[in-house]
Amino acid sequence: MTRTALHPTYPISALLSLLAMVACDPAGSGSGTVASSTSAAATATAAPKATATASAATTAAAASAMPSATPTIPGRSPVPTSEEWDAVGEVTVKGSSALNCETKMVREWLRVTCKGKNDTGGTPTWVSILEGYQPGVFHYSSGRVTSLTIPFVAGVHFEGMFSWTDKAHKLVVDWPKGAPKPPIVGVFEGAASPLDRTSADPKLMEYACKCAAEDAAAGLPQDEKESFVALCVKEAMALPHPDCQFTYPNDCKRYEACAMGEPGAPARCRPGHIRVVLNVCGKPCKSDADCPKGHTCLPTAADENASACFGM
Repeated sequence: MTRTALHPTYPISALLSLLAMVACDPAGSGSGTVASSTSAAATATAAPKATATASAATTAAAASAMPSATPTIPGRSPVPTSEEWDAVGEVTVKGSSALNCETKMVREWLRVTCKGKNDTGGTPTWVSILEGYQPGVFHYSSGRVTSLTIPFVAGVHFEGMFSWTDKAHKLVVDWPKGAPKPPIVGVFEGAASPLDRTSADPKLMEYACKCAAEDAAAGLPQDEKESFVALCVKEAMALPHPDCQFTYPNDCKRYEACAMGEPGAPARCRPGHIRVVLNVCGKPCKSDADCPKGHTCLPTAADENASACFGM
């Protein structure tokens, strides 16, 4: 799950008016909440139901974290179905890989789902909303799965707290009104990220930012697009993907698909590296001591007896 990352420091626009509350029980057992205008902290929780189904089935149902009856939100497209979520790749949220969180977007809907163990061995327990209530915010916690779905539109500033058995991290989602769509949609504050270790390579960063600008700054005048790239490089707004750049040095479309982990744009590992998972490669290792500071020695997907440093 290689991702780009962004934590812009722009002024927060006025919060959207709170309109309505919808509460319902998602597929599987758990609790779901939609933001309400009657009270900024109001939530509606459905009591968990006892279940004896296999854990795989429970996880699959919980990971969807969608209401059983799709709510109608004024001014928004329909909340995506499970089939729509399954059909798309991941978008970029800094720190999500370390926390084992899946990040997807369908139309304006952003969904962040955390399950399994994080980088320190903790499992998900709860997610709560701190700031940025608006119609359509839905969160879910049950069966060691936490999930949050929000509309990601210009002017949004959202903060939520994801908790595990051993720690908690704040998720910040920010798109300043009037600014181009950011190439990275959110940040898990304090979570480990390859961005913190790769931003020193200006050539890799510049290529990642230029590719991000093709989408985020599409339609802007050339001078504004160049300004976007310059800011992206200066603030390390993009996460370079060395293996995808090695594979697609002159093809931003395929580079972006590769960086998102799309199977149709596979990465070739650089010399001296082996595949960890999907399009992520790393140097072979036997333990964390063999890896650079901050990297983790992980078993590879192709061979459980081989390990590589994650975060290269």
